[in-house]
Amino acid sequence: MTDRPITFCARDVLALLDGRKAQHRLAISTSNTHFNGRKWPDNLFARCHWDSAWVDKGPSPAGNPGPYLKVEWPYECDELLVARVYPMWRRGDRLWVREAWCDTLHGPAYRASWGIEQAWKSPATMPRWASRFTLTVTKVRVQRLQNISDDDAMAEGDTDRSSFARRWNSIHGLGSWDANPWVCALTFTVEKEGEE
Repeated sequence: MTDRPITFCARDVLALLDGRKAQHRLAISTSNTHFNGRKWPDNLFARCHWDSAWVDKGPSPAGNPGPYLKVEWPYECDELLVARVYPMWRRGDRLWVREAWCDTLHGPAYRASWGIEQAWKSPATMPRWASRFTLTVTKVRVQRLQNISDDDAMAEGDTDRSSFARRWNSIHGLGSWDANPWVCALTFTVEKEGEE
C-alpha cells in the first residue's frame, strides 16, 4: 500500500463532495506507468506500438499483479519485443487529493467550495495536511478510453458517456476522445478528512 498525491479539478472535487465520484481515468503516460517494472527509457514511449497493445490480467511471470498492458516496442535491427506497462496504482493504495487552494488565518480554503476569485495556489503546492479527501483504490483497470460504460461515466461524476466524452475533450483538447487513448481507470472509496 502506497500513499501518493493525485490532482483533481474543481468539477471533480465538487463531485467528490456530492458523493457522485467513485472513479477517475488518466491517460497512460510515462509519469503514471512503469516499463517492465522500471522507469521508462528515454524517448521509448512515443515509439511503442500502442494501436496493437493488449491487456493482460496478470499476474506476470515474476508474480506482479495485473492488470497491465502489453505493448510491442522496437529493439535493435527493427526487432519487436513485448513489454509490460504497469499502472503505478495498486488496489489498497491511498491517494490524497490536491486541488486549488490557499492558506488563511482559519486554515486552508478551497477554490471549488468558495467559487470566488482570489490568489489561489496551484494544486501542485498543496501539502498533505491541507488535503480534505483520501481515496482508497479498490480496483485498477487498463482499458481504451471509449470502453467506458454509462455506469462508469456516472461513477466519474457525469450523467452518461456523451457528457463524459465532452468533458474529456474540454480538458484534454478537441479530438482527444476520438483518439481513444489507453487509460488507467481507478475505482475508489472516498474518505473526507475530519469525518469518521
